[in-house]
Amino acid sequence: MFRGFLRRLSGLRGKQSTVVIDSHRVNTAEESVHDLDKKINGRKRHVIVDTDGLPSVQRVHEASVQDRDGAVLLIREFIENFPTAIKVWADGGYADSKLQAKLFRMGLNQLMQIVRRSFRTEGST
Repeated sequence: MFRGFLRRLSGLRGKQSTVVIDSHRVNTAEESVHDLDKKINGRKRHVIVDTDGLPSVQRVHEASVQDRDGAVLLIREFIENFPTAIKVWADGGYADSKLQAKLFRMGLNQLMQIVRRSFRTEGST
């Protein structure tokens, strides 16, 4: 797998401790997959990257998959491959009590840290 190759090449395979999780929605012509929050048809890509930007785990779902549900799937796979992980940074879209409850049941409730946007931040959203 290309991701594994990049990690071995950089000497980081299996040594990740802090990562970032996020999702991105992409419009498609299909009308059967619909994100109720954003009112779009399409797909959603969930990804966990290390602090160097290298992807560790990524999945593509229907746009209707909530961030909290996609996060559980990715975090479970990530922990299996990188058991030394101590922190997953996430934006406010992952600040969900249902997600926290799922992580608690998995014994991973201390793993995720929500990073709030600074009011001083400029640029695109």
